[in-house]
Amino acid sequence: MTQATYQTRVPDNLITFCQEMGLLFGNAERHLYVDLRSGKKLNALKKEYQVAYGINARQFNSIHSSIKGKIASRNECLKRQ
Repeated sequence: MTQATYQTRVPDNLITFCQEMGLLFGNAERHLYVDLRSGKKLNALKKEYQVAYGINARQFNSIHSSIKGKIASRNECLKRQ
């Protein structure tokens, strides 16, 4: 399997923005996981999160997809124990 490593330089004026977006998405992801586990409906949460976090539908879907991937990964790890 071939591997490649890429680097990019982020301008100093964008570093704070990137850090803040990471915090926002991390916070939204943790709260969405809790809300989904408590049985709340995805469509209702989408509208709620768009208002609460100031994100668009595509960003919400990305966060949800990330959670689904982490859950699937965890389930695969548990199968191998």
